[in-house]
Amino acid sequence: MPTSKTRKGSSWGIPTCESRSLKPLRRGPRDTVGPPIMSLKERLKSSLIGTPLQGPARRLASWLKPRKWPAERLAAAEEERIDRLLPLVLRPDDNCVDVGGHLGSFLADFRRLAPRGRHVAVEPVPHKARWLRRKFPGVEVHELALGPAPSEATFSFMPRRSGYSGLRSRTSTANETAVELHVQVARLDDIVPADRPIRFVKVDVEGAELGVFQGATRLLGTSRPFVLFECVAASFQLYETTAEQVHRVLHDDCGLDVFLLQDWLEGRGPLDRAAFQAATTPDDSGLVAAFNFLAAPGPRSAA
Repeated sequence: MPTSKTRKGSSWGIPTCESRSLKPLRRGPRDTVGPPIMSLKERLKSSLIGTPLQGPARRLASWLKPRKWPAERLAAAEEERIDRLLPLVLRPDDNCVDVGGHLGSFLADFRRLAPRGRHVAVEPVPHKARWLRRKFPGVEVHELALGPAPSEATFSFMPRRSGYSGLRSRTSTANETAVELHVQVARLDDIVPADRPIRFVKVDVEGAELGVFQGATRLLGTSRPFVLFECVAASFQLYETTAEQVHRVLHDDCGLDVFLLQDWLEGRGPLDRAAFQAATTPDDSGLVAAFNFLAAPGPRSAA
């Protein structure tokens, strides 16, 4: 999906000692078999995260690669809205959770805006989890997938587009073959202690949002945090879930309202179930109203 993985990040879900438990789903002419490693592009991006050069590098990248398509412009607008959102809701002592830690851009924001908080990251791919531990030594990094119940599963790692990896396999191409990782699945409610209040949760799991929320109803219902999550119709099809199910868990089970980012920032009201479904459904041109949504305990005026 056409979101900016440099800012948001995704890929999630394997246990600590499973990095050798790999097999290719399909061999391609340019593929190698072995434990996933960080690409040169990811190394460059990750080295800039959390440094004074991160902002200028993002602006330079945008200048070098203009946003020509509507989906690209929407992704850029959402990055700007996320940058506006975080300082409004995070306080120095807040605890945060990053589900789909990727290269750590959100963890850098959490450490900057909530330096005294106790932060948790869930990141599946071994080399990324190791990177996050080195980059953010005070963060609890869990190499696990998240779901509604403890189990084992298969994780499809995309070597050249690692931000699109997930618990369901995406189509391989001539230049990229998915690598199969055997993973363990846990509930977020079992990872975060019940006595730790959580202020903010970011979820970017390439379509597995419903399972993550179903395994986090205690945390979401008790802490009633802000939840930034990616959610699009293509992922619903991949996981055989619906926008209605996601809205029901967040709103009915956990007491959170669901907003467009722009609506929350401008003090407008939440989306009901039908409006949320419409916002995740592509129009005739293939564009959706949003890639990312905010579940919150109320409108901006109540934050």
